[in-house]
Amino acid sequence: MTIKKIILIFNHVMLNLIQHLVRPRNKFGVTLFVSFLIFNSAEGNDTGTSAGLLLRISPAAKTSAMAEAVTSLAENLASLDFNPAAISNLPDYNFSFSHIEYFEDVNFEDMKFSTYIHKIRGNVGLALKYLSSKDVERDERGIGRNEFLNSDTVVGISYARKIYPLDTGITVKYLNENLAGEKAQAFAADLGLIYSGYNLPFEIGFSARNFGTKISFGGEKDSLPSELRIGISRNFARLLLSVDGIRQRENIFIGNLGIELHPVKNFKLRGGYTTLKRYSIGAGFSAKIISVDYSFTSHEKLTDIHRFTLNCKF
Repeated sequence: MTIKKIILIFNHVMLNLIQHLVRPRNKFGVTLFVSFLIFNSAEGNDTGTSAGLLLRISPAAKTSAMAEAVTSLAENLASLDFNPAAISNLPDYNFSFSHIEYFEDVNFEDMKFSTYIHKIRGNVGLALKYLSSKDVERDERGIGRNEFLNSDTVVGISYARKIYPLDTGITVKYLNENLAGEKAQAFAADLGLIYSGYNLPFEIGFSARNFGTKISFGGEKDSLPSELRIGISRNFARLLLSVDGIRQRENIFIGNLGIELHPVKNFKLRGGYTTLKRYSIGAGFSAKIISVDYSFTSHEKLTDIHRFTLNCKF
């Protein structure tokens, strides 16, 4: 099956969902109701640990500064990791590069690109994540013998389209993990919706992330870190307020709050807080086609984390 056929099938399903299952007068109410049912019933009995946790890491400085409360935001590539529908309204060409400074020799880089393709009437996005760390094999006396590299790589392709009043999106991802020479692979998918029609003063978003095959190390299979997200946001004159609720596969519920303030032109201040008792702050500066974002995130068990993102649109 070609990519074009997959896109056509996806569009057909979404159009039928809107046209035949939802009445014009109560689309918004039904969307909320269905999202609520899925959010509270899916994975209700699914407990245990998850592998492939790289799929959950927020690489972009903007999203981390707002405590990842971005499920309903469709402004730039930063939200793509949390809702593939976020790129449905992006014009022209968009590119971003993010770097995260973790502890010791752990490095994380992320690149994203999106563009609108007229023939398929939607936006296509590409994403690459790469996390690496060095480790040393030691003998009984603690003397280092061999140095080896651990790495995680995620490659994703997304398709998003505006089907009024919904922004819709899907992402397919490939995960490759290399731990001390032992490799494992998995495939996953994200689905997302953002609703902003009928002159509503706010946007609401829903996404299902990281649902796919299991990943195996040493003969033991673990599930991917799947999660369901629902969020709502509102833009005021110089203030953006966003709230997310997340239900993770391990039966953990998390609430996130994000704020973005526009004190002056081309400059933004951001902050966020989660029910995991972590806070984050950040800032962004833009000039014509280029913008730069920074964030600082507190962490109780690990060192505090700094993120930097460069964005370009042309």
